[in-house]
Amino acid sequence: MLSIAPISYRNILAQNGGPIDRLTSCKVDWQGKPEYQVNAFLREEFRRKKPMGTVYSDADGTGTHATQLVASHIAISESLERWAFRLCRKESKYGFDVDPTSNGMAAFPGIFARQSRTFALAEAKERFCLMAWWMGHYRAEVIRTGNEHAVRLRAPGGGYVAILTRSGVNFRAYGTGGGRSWTLALARARLEMVRNQRQVQRFLERHPGFDFSQVSSLPSFRDKRVLHYALDGQAEFWEKLKHSVTFEGPDMLPKKVFDDEIKGPWSRYARVWRVCYEPPNPDHMNPEKMYLFA
Repeated sequence: MLSIAPISYRNILAQNGGPIDRLTSCKVDWQGKPEYQVNAFLREEFRRKKPMGTVYSDADGTGTHATQLVASHIAISESLERWAFRLCRKESKYGFDVDPTSNGMAAFPGIFARQSRTFALAEAKERFCLMAWWMGHYRAEVIRTGNEHAVRLRAPGGGYVAILTRSGVNFRAYGTGGGRSWTLALARARLEMVRNQRQVQRFLERHPGFDFSQVSSLPSFRDKRVLHYALDGQAEFWEKLKHSVTFEGPDMLPKKVFDDEIKGPWSRYARVWRVCYEPPNPDHMNPEKMYLFA
């Protein structure tokens, strides 16, 4: 897909009047090869008011790619999506009264607005299928390779959703991804799984002796979910998987609430699109509930 990020993002930094305060970059290992991970941070007035958890970075956008420039563009796009979400999340016309999260949102620096819809639709399908699967209303296929398990869900209207999990030395990592092809969905899930593995490992290294009994004391419910299933909550994941493999359907179908561009000051740099489905599980953002997918 054609990107015009070098043009759209040329004045994106705050020093040039743009919304991005700073970019940070580091090299990470990606399946034995070095890649760049770039974090983007919005200007203070555009950032979230509440602090994020401690497992993942508090960056507004993160991008990983073999090329530092492309990783930067991905991180910037994700931060613009977050900016749009924070500014519009109290407006019901975008579906936030039905799903108050950024599910199904995507920003892309393309010539045509509907280019970003491709990414938004893939994410909307991914989140819907994952929630429906977690509730026991979606059939799954399991593909095992070594110490990895890939769970394949067939998305409504075409495409796939992948859940990828890998056993580590003292915890389990997970990643999810969606796409028009199984190869694309699996690649996106692997990227998220490797990031999950890296961040959980760093958290455990920073907190030696941390164990399952301490999870409930964490201030962030997202951190609780991530570490619960990484540590002693793994059996719950396998129980869900066992049920979905034998599920005889029919698979739950989504109900679309919103499908259009969200315009705002970010439109100067990228097109933001949202595809919003009615969540199959209204409690997925309830901090008292424990779901694998935060």
